[in-house]
Amino acid sequence: MENLYHISQCFKALSHKRRVLLFDLLLKHEPQKLSFGDLQKLSKMPVAPLTHHLGFLEKGGLIYRQTKGAHTYFALQLQNLSSVLDIVRMRCKKR
Repeated sequence: MENLYHISQCFKALSHKRRVLLFDLLLKHEPQKLSFGDLQKLSKMPVAPLTHHLGFLEKGGLIYRQTKGAHTYFALQLQNLSSVLDIVRMRCKKR
């Protein structure tokens, strides 16, 4: 059941076009971390929606944040997405 919750949170995190955009921006810059300001500039999103969507991606286990002084950086957690996709593939093969 825990796997199903993890899978649902991951897919929920990618269920909005703005979150997919943020995920794609981070993927394009992988393995580099992007600051909040970088993500705001690249995505052209206002602060409140950007914060909201980054929170969804973080809750879904797709990104993590790292604070250094006054700056916050974001990066992908590709191993989490990979494990979710492995679970989905395994369940599809059972059919």
